[in-house]
Amino acid sequence: NGSLILARAVQNYQAGNIKGAIAIAQDVLPSSSAFNGAQTKIDQWHNEWVSFERKFDKIQQAYEQRRWVDVLNYAQNSNWPTRGYWRQKLNRIMAQARQQQAALEAKRKQLAVQNQIGSRANQRIQNNSQPASRPVSIAAPLPKQPVVTGQKTTAPPASQSTKIKYYVILNDGSASGLAKARKIVPGAFLGRFPQGSRIQMGAFKNEAKANAFANYLRQQGMSASIYRP
Repeated sequence: NGSLILARAVQNYQAGNIKGAIAIAQDVLPSSSAFNGAQTKIDQWHNEWVSFERKFDKIQQAYEQRRWVDVLNYAQNSNWPTRGYWRQKLNRIMAQARQQQAALEAKRKQLAVQNQIGSRANQRIQNNSQPASRPVSIAAPLPKQPVVTGQKTTAPPASQSTKIKYYVILNDGSASGLAKARKIVPGAFLGRFPQGSRIQMGAFKNEAKANAFANYLRQQGMSASIYRP
């Protein structure tokens, strides 16, 4: 029966076996009423297969290059069958591309949040910390005692010393400690204190701000304390 033979050929084509489908369709005899339909299907399948292969190769190339948006655009804009071998193959690669694109977007959002947090932290440090260009002497008991800043020793104005009541310092007076501190506060410098040479991170008039800044430094793994003249 030519119709049954053609139906079996169609099933093979839908399953992705184009060679088998064409071979089966060619078994339909010229005397069968299904012969003309079988010949039409053979031509149609051949043309469709070549077209689908070309389109899918383009999608596959975009996928291998991690161009997820292009994969989805190519798949949605092309004239694909609604079922069968090519539809199943297309659905698989589209699902994978959507998953990869979602992961990429999530990573971008995470980086944006991290950058925003870092920017806020830097702004908080700038708002709370005394400007490095105007270092204040913190030596005791004399307010005008010199402060060591790198290779230079300076003595700040007495009027400024009387305004500052809280100094955030690190319990470290080494050059390596200073280098590490300047990664957090570029204006950090070495000063002489009653307990010896220490790294000054900031100077404040307000105790609450000094405590908040010291806590922030401790969260960064630094041994911070507050010196009150």
